[in-house]
Amino acid sequence: MRVGTAEREEAARLLADHYSQGRLTPDEYEAVTLGELRPLFQDLPAPLRSPPGCCKSCCRS
Repeated sequence: MRVGTAEREEAARLLADHYSQGRLTPDEYEAVTLGELRPLFQDLPAPLRSPPGCCKSCCRS
Protein backbone atom coordinates (compact mmCIF):
# COMPACT_ATOMS: atom_id res chain seq x y z
CA MET A 1 0.00 0.00 0.00
CA ARG A 2 1.35 3.41 -0.91
CA VAL A 3 1.10 6.40 1.36
CA GLY A 4 1.14 10.08 0.52
CA THR A 5 3.93 12.56 1.16
CA ALA A 6 2.32 14.01 4.30
CA GLU A 7 1.85 10.55 5.83
CA ARG A 8 5.40 9.54 4.96
CA GLU A 9 6.82 12.72 6.49
CA GLU A 10 4.77 12.22 9.67
CA ALA A 11 5.98 8.62 9.99
CA ALA A 12 9.57 9.78 9.46
CA ARG A 13 9.18 12.44 12.16
CA LEU A 14 7.68 9.98 14.66
CA LEU A 15 10.32 7.34 13.95
CA ALA A 16 13.14 9.90 14.23
CA ASP A 17 11.79 10.95 17.64
CA HIS A 18 11.67 7.34 18.86
CA TYR A 19 15.09 6.55 17.34
CA SER A 20 16.67 9.56 19.06
CA GLN A 21 15.26 8.29 22.37
CA GLY A 22 16.80 4.84 21.84
CA ARG A 23 13.54 2.99 21.26
CA LEU A 24 14.50 1.76 17.77
CA THR A 25 17.57 0.00 16.41
CA PRO A 26 19.23 1.35 13.26
CA ASP A 27 17.70 -1.53 11.26
CA GLU A 28 14.21 -0.74 12.56
CA TYR A 29 14.72 2.94 11.81
CA GLU A 30 15.43 2.06 8.17
CA ALA A 31 12.05 0.33 7.65
CA VAL A 32 10.63 1.24 4.26
CA THR A 33 7.32 -0.53 3.74
CA LEU A 34 4.03 -0.13 5.51
CA GLY A 35 4.26 -3.80 6.48
CA GLU A 36 7.58 -3.07 8.21
CA LEU A 37 6.32 0.11 9.87
CA ARG A 38 3.12 -1.19 11.50
CA PRO A 39 4.85 -3.62 13.89
CA LEU A 40 7.27 -0.88 14.93
CA PHE A 41 4.46 1.46 15.89
CA GLN A 42 2.73 -1.31 17.86
CA ASP A 43 5.78 -1.69 20.10
CA LEU A 44 6.35 2.03 20.66
CA PRO A 45 4.56 4.33 23.08
CA ALA A 46 1.37 5.55 21.43
CA PRO A 47 1.83 8.64 19.28
CA LEU A 48 -0.70 11.42 19.44
CA ARG A 49 -1.95 10.25 16.05
CA SER A 50 -2.03 6.86 14.35
CA PRO A 51 0.80 5.98 11.96
CA PRO A 52 0.30 6.72 8.26
CA GLY A 53 -1.99 4.37 6.41
CA CYS A 54 -3.13 2.86 9.65
CA CYS A 55 -6.57 1.32 9.86
CA LYS A 56 -6.43 2.10 13.61
CA SER A 57 -7.25 -1.49 14.57
CA CYS A 58 -3.57 -2.46 14.32
CA CYS A 59 -2.63 0.12 16.96
CA ARG A 60 -5.16 -0.82 19.60
CA SER A 61 -4.07 -2.82 22.60
